[in-house]
Amino acid sequence: MTDTVSAPAPKKRTRMARPTAATLASAATPTGTAEDPAVPAAPPTEGPPAPAARVTKGAIMTALLSRPDGASIAELVEATGWQSHSVRGYMAGTLRKKPDITLTSDKTGTERIYRLVAGTGAA
Repeated sequence: MTDTVSAPAPKKRTRMARPTAATLASAATPTGTAEDPAVPAAPPTEGPPAPAARVTKGAIMTALLSRPDGASIAELVEATGWQSHSVRGYMAGTLRKKPDITLTSDKTGTERIYRLVAGTGAA
């Protein structure tokens, strides 16, 4: 009778633990310390830093549609990276429902141009 040796079961893969805030703080070396006196220390700041202004795709569409020339679907698709049906859906579902603006459209040749007009819209 022969002994059969089976291969050991593979180990289960585990995820690496996320670093904690304390781990990250201890790993970061501040500038201007004894280890690196050539680099000046950063000046202290008052309060948390101001958040950077977010530029959303909706804000991009609003800016393009607010121009006096307005914007076509093709221009909005290129600026946002959305597909044309998504651009139309945003205009119909979000912009038309805002009470302080009115979305108008004019057909010039083969293209339809959309514009936002300030004023009272259908609420």
